[in-house]
Amino acid sequence: MKKGIFAKAWEQAMERQKPYKEEKLKQIKLVQSEFKGEVNKRATGVLSGIGLYYLQRIKNFFKSFFKNKVNKK
Repeated sequence: MKKGIFAKAWEQAMERQKPYKEEKLKQIKLVQSEFKGEVNKRATGVLSGIGLYYLQRIKNFFKSFFKNKVNKK
């Protein structure tokens, strides 16, 4: 099956980007190995980020709510 002009151009572009991609992956792995404990504990993804945002809001709400109750007494 013959490839079209765009498919050939895409493959050539990917071949040119391959060294940069491999270098970037090496850098990412190096950083992950240096900060392995922190990287594993950090939340990843949009949903977990949203969940952490709301957990922080709830925690701050209760902290301020109980702080006000104690100060009023």
